[in-house]
Amino acid sequence: MSSAELTAQQTADLAALADAIIPPDETDAGAAAVHAAPRLAERIRAGVNTSVYLKGLETAQALAQSKFGRDVPSLAANERHELIAALRDVLPAFFKQLRLDVSALYLSDVAVWQRIGFPGPSAQSGGHPDFDQPQSLVTIRTTKETPTMPAPALLPAVQSFLAKPARMLIGDQWRDAASGQRIDSLDPATGKVIGSFPAGAQADVDAAVLAARAAFEGPWRKTTPYEKGRTLQRAAALMEKHAEELAQLITLENGKPLWEARKEAATAVSWTEYYAGWTTKLTGDTIPLSFPGQFLNYTVRAPLGVVAGITPPNYPLTMPLYKAVPALATGNTIIVKPSEDTSLVAIRAAELFLEAGLPPGAFNVVTGYGETAGAALAAHHGVDKITFTGSTDVGRLLVKASAGNLKKVSLELGGKSPNIVFADADLDAALKGVFMGIFFCQGEICSAGSRLFVESSIFDSFVGKLAEMAKAVRLGHGLDPDTKMGP
Repeated sequence: MSSAELTAQQTADLAALADAIIPPDETDAGAAAVHAAPRLAERIRAGVNTSVYLKGLETAQALAQSKFGRDVPSLAANERHELIAALRDVLPAFFKQLRLDVSALYLSDVAVWQRIGFPGPSAQSGGHPDFDQPQSLVTIRTTKETPTMPAPALLPAVQSFLAKPARMLIGDQWRDAASGQRIDSLDPATGKVIGSFPAGAQADVDAAVLAARAAFEGPWRKTTPYEKGRTLQRAAALMEKHAEELAQLITLENGKPLWEARKEAATAVSWTEYYAGWTTKLTGDTIPLSFPGQFLNYTVRAPLGVVAGITPPNYPLTMPLYKAVPALATGNTIIVKPSEDTSLVAIRAAELFLEAGLPPGAFNVVTGYGETAGAALAAHHGVDKITFTGSTDVGRLLVKASAGNLKKVSLELGGKSPNIVFADADLDAALKGVFMGIFFCQGEICSAGSRLFVESSIFDSFVGKLAEMAKAVRLGHGLDPDTKMGP
């Protein structure tokens, strides 16, 4: 990793951009409250995402001068907001990295949560299922030292996996990106780099499509339905064997509490076992005819070919498998493009599937940004189907990109799911349902209950009780057993 010493102007620009991500308000000074800019400057000096930041700062200064005729620190709050929006469009890799880093620094500061209304750590309670119980408030002393989360104890297997450079799986080869570029994976609870993975792009997608096509037309097509099912069963057994390891990786990359990550690992096992059973049960039909003569009319279910799955970060293990396992069970081959925020988990899952005996090319993982690797998969004429979970805006882009070869598209897009509570409801049950609907998985669920309608006669009482439940949420590192919700 290259390093660089920022100039005074670049440091000032970085501070202004960080303030635009989390601006000051009546509660605190925003990004400045956690000294985001100097801490990011230290990382850049140490070689963490240096090229991304230098390019971003250069572009930000140029945009500020061209749009407003002033440098970045001189811009008003609304102008900085406009500048950030422009950076999002012109340089999405920098925008995403800046937003991730600033948010991680801010949200991992326990003093922040005390200021915005959440209590500090509690030794008396924590973890599911007492998610909604009151906790003891403790005083957090404010010092000039950077607040830190408890250091979790990692399994040796997790430490070993993180110690080696992660690579993409294309065919049976573990590869770096053709460009040689890499993306850092951050622990969202601490903002620290826990590993890195290749920044795949068009050339890597081309190689993955060739490998997937060769497997589809060769060994995977020739594998009997029974053997396909047995292979998926072996993959499920390996995930069950390594469940705690997978759960720790999920927590490290996504931030969710370990108890929740364990549920995700268990779901991945049951999902794979379920679809393993379908390999021998996909049958066609015989259709009676009324034509004279001896004719037989029947249908056969045939696989599509190469499927590409593009997944979000909220479920780093199950989301890739929601795409991969049904595709494999029905005779297709798969290329997974996991979220750039949680790619290490998908790489570890691919290791287990390869170990289970899948032929080379049946299961491929191409890591990278959505604008490069994801876009290349969506437009590739060698891909027969795209399956995507994520935002509505990206879903629209994928539909347009798929038109080149009229590939099939499955989209699971975001929503604004409402909960409606009437006065005659079981209010205790409603409270728990509403609470879990928005706080489970940090609210990072497509169907999260992000809107709430309450009948006016019970509004104040219901919302008051809901607020008390929210105040009981103990935030912290996901590997801390006292943590009820991660960053």
